[in-house]
Amino acid sequence: MKLPETVAAIAENEASGDTARIYAEIRETLGIVNLIWRHLATFDGALDWAWSALRPAYRNGAVSTNADYLRGIAHLQFQSVDLVPVEALHCLGLTDATCTDIADIVASYDRSNAANLTAFNALLLRAQAGPEASSSGPSEMPINASSRNSYRKLPPILSVTDLDAPTAALVVRLNELCSTHERPIQVSIYRHLGHWPAVLSLAWAQIAPLAANGQLERCSQLIARLAQDKASLLAATMQPMERHPVAEKALAQFLERIGLSRMIAITAVHAQSLGLSDSS
Repeated sequence: MKLPETVAAIAENEASGDTARIYAEIRETLGIVNLIWRHLATFDGALDWAWSALRPAYRNGAVSTNADYLRGIAHLQFQSVDLVPVEALHCLGLTDATCTDIADIVASYDRSNAANLTAFNALLLRAQAGPEASSSGPSEMPINASSRNSYRKLPPILSVTDLDAPTAALVVRLNELCSTHERPIQVSIYRHLGHWPAVLSLAWAQIAPLAANGQLERCSQLIARLAQDKASLLAATMQPMERHPVAEKALAQFLERIGLSRMIAITAVHAQSLGLSDSS
């Protein structure tokens, strides 16, 4: 079994100092510290550079507004996906509490993938414009305590090496559906769901046919086009910023290899099947 490539990352339980502080702010804002943030943390100053530039747009609702539009489009492409009845989940050996954990994980990726695709494309556009570029938006919008998001703590993300052989092999097979890049990055969602191998089997049954008939790729291409348009609008509202060539290169390579537009399509399928189209 050939494992998909990983990228350098600082795990949440290994973070300290400013990295841990920023992770906490990201978790409070997004509900999850995605791999893209953990990867940036490995480059000197990159995490603070990115979060300082994007934090106002995440917290004032600009990112979520654009991300919700992308998610809505993705969900519409898969509105015919059948809802998995709770009885079927129970027959897979899942308790009500476990089903809640699974739904929270799927909802977190469904929400954050769309947010990060929009935000990081906007970040690259804004950085490339240079520190002298003008802005049409405010530098910061105050956030009331009552408007901050509150998310349940999610189970930890597992490494492929933490899984038994059949589960690890299935995670690798699922990863092959997540990106068309010749050097795909090992995505997080299926390692996160690896606590429950039966759920991964269900995920394969849902996603593999859509990959085979081209529906995933058509949705991915649509989302990619729309995300670029939304990113351009968002970038115009961001404040001028200094460039960080190392971080910019790392981000561009990461976004190319991870295939976030395809992941938005995939998480839309899983969210639809769990009845999360309106609540995630």
